[in-house]
Order: sequence, then structure tokens, then C-alpha cells
Amino acid sequence: MTTSERRRIRDAFCARLKTPLTGAPDAVYWTVAADRVFTSRTLRLFRKDLPAILIYARSEDAVGDTVSDGSTAFTVRNLRLAVEGIVEAEEGIDDRLDELAEQIETAIDGFDIPGLETARIDYAGTEIQVDTDAETPFGGVRLTYTVRYRRARDIPPEGIPPPSVFLGISPTIGAAHEGDYVLISDPDAPCHCP
Repeated sequence: MTTSERRRIRDAFCARLKTPLTGAPDAVYWTVAADRVFTSRTLRLFRKDLPAILIYARSEDAVGDTVSDGSTAFTVRNLRLAVEGIVEAEEGIDDRLDELAEQIETAIDGFDIPGLETARIDYAGTEIQVDTDAETPFGGVRLTYTVRYRRARDIPPEGIPPPSVFLGISPTIGAAHEGDYVLISDPDAPCHCP
């Protein structure tokens, strides 16, 4: 695949949250952030950009491999994805953060990721922060989701070694010395088979 699964998952969450539920001119969105949803944690936001939502990966664990048909193996992965809502810190900040968190949860509840329909999305927790010392005082609510999905990889046919297997070669006659190592998959490597 040309696009990593992590990127596809981030993009799918972004599209879900920024796509209007109703058409123009009075578009209704899943959240008060409307279409101000971004797949970046480093985006510089200004007062006019708030409320906004940032989506980014926090970590990923590989659970293990399963082989499906002898030619493909699937690695089961758990991606911890952050969906961070940011609002301007003003009167009623806690209520506004709770409202945004509830809207995000509603949008993601029951969501199937296009192209990864077998992925399972589980809510993992919420963190809340308010920063009144910033240039633009803001509050943030970060919802973390665990997205469990399978990543496919091809298994080379029997008799064809993986691309980075080396063969140690040392002559059976003459003085003992450390052998030379050649890349097995290199078609120009000398073959010193017994």
C-alpha cells in the first residue's frame, strides 16, 4: 500500500468529524468545531481558528502475526489515536469541553473506517487541560481511542530467502580464518554450496 494504515486511520477520523451532516447553506456538523479538523499535532491555532480538533497517533503496538493462506501474514496492531478538541478559555470552559468531548464520542461511536472495515475502535479515556497563561488562553480535551487493525505483508515463497539473510562462507581447506558473508538474495554473489 502506498498510504500507511496509520495515515488512513487519521484521515478517516478527520473526514468523519469535518463532513457536514446537512448541506449548505445551513450546514450542521458533528461538533462545534465544524470543519476545523486537522490531522496534525503541530498546527498553530489562533483565536479565530477555535474551536478546533487535532487528530494524531500517540503510539502503536504489534500484537502478533497470523498467517491466512500461506502467502500473506497479518500483523495485528493497536494504534492509540488522539482526538484533541481545543476551545478558547472563557466562562464555562468545563461545560464547553464536556460538550465537545460528547460530540466527538457521538461521531465516533459505531464508525467504520473505510477500507479497514474489520478495524475495531475502542474508547480508551479522556484527558482535560486548561492553559490560561498562553497567548490565547485555551482548554483542551483529548480523547484517546485504540484502533485494532490488521496489516498485511507478503510471505516469500519457500526457497526464496528474505532480502537480508546472509550466508557465512569459509573455505574447508587452508588456514582457519573468519568467513566472508554474502547476501543470499544477491544474484551476483558467488555460490559456495557444499
